[in-house]
Amino acid sequence: MPKLYWITNLRVLATIFVVIIHTSGGILFHYNNIPHSSWWIGNIVSSFGRFAVPVFVMISGALLLGKEIELFAFLQKRFIRVWIPFTIWVIIYVLYHNIFENNSHSFSKALIDYLTMGGSLYGHLWFIYMILGLYLLTPFINHFLSKATNQEVNFFLLLCFISCSIFPLINKFLGIQIKLDLQNFGGYIGYFVAGYVLKNREINWNKWLYVTGFLVGYGIALFGNYWLILSKGKLDDYFYQYLTPNIILMSLSIFLFFKDVLNKEFYPSIMNNLDKASFGIYLSHYLIITILSHKLKINWLWNPPIIGILTHAGLTLIISFLLIWTLNKLPKSHWITG
Repeated sequence: MPKLYWITNLRVLATIFVVIIHTSGGILFHYNNIPHSSWWIGNIVSSFGRFAVPVFVMISGALLLGKEIELFAFLQKRFIRVWIPFTIWVIIYVLYHNIFENNSHSFSKALIDYLTMGGSLYGHLWFIYMILGLYLLTPFINHFLSKATNQEVNFFLLLCFISCSIFPLINKFLGIQIKLDLQNFGGYIGYFVAGYVLKNREINWNKWLYVTGFLVGYGIALFGNYWLILSKGKLDDYFYQYLTPNIILMSLSIFLFFKDVLNKEFYPSIMNNLDKASFGIYLSHYLIITILSHKLKINWLWNPPIIGILTHAGLTLIISFLLIWTLNKLPKSHWITG
């Protein structure tokens, strides 16, 4: 099977933009007490990277679905390899915040959050719960895909899109409550299955159609959230959310663009090392972000903010990568780095 260079390229880009989202996101809550030009810098940068998390899910679907997988072998290979590093990093975050940040997030509270998927358990880790849920369902989704026709798969994706994206849109802006709600269940399964479908179907549309789709979704995120702030006087992040039509459009467009246009090898040594470290970078990066921001004051508060955001993101990526690269030299390191 030929190497899928586009998967490597796309995963590295998504890793970079997850970090950029988290270094730029803080500025978005301060529209009323910072220069509007500074807020727009954060909006421009953060909106652009909103494809990153959906793309991670789509890549997982592209690589895991459509294969004959024995249930318990799969759980041992995939689920455990994610769950154990995740658990270790939860402990690391709790220790850091209790020792160095004087945080009142007690071990008992952290344990409850960990067991119940509580929202106050370090923000970026919600993604791990979601991906673990998809891993648990993967053998059953595979069974469905092995039997389903293209028409049935298309209908499933349409159902996910309507229920998880269109119905919430109608509810938010028209106030019409539609009871068929599969958002928590179906949204990311839709991305997961879409990754498999788009990888295995020949689309080959004009590359400018992908670029246009991405820019339309990006423009809606940019100006939609600005419009909501003007309407409400405070941040409403609806158009940043991963299941909105505009972010879906951005994510599908960039996924197809890389598949059809950028299936090429770029700086293989650098890209392959970053790719291998991507999960470890995801787990560790928020700790580095916190240390750089709270202890060294490297953050968006610099003037101009774009310098602070990019310096913060760049240092976070470098330090996170070096940390994971170093840990990977140790025996059994995969239980920490994934």
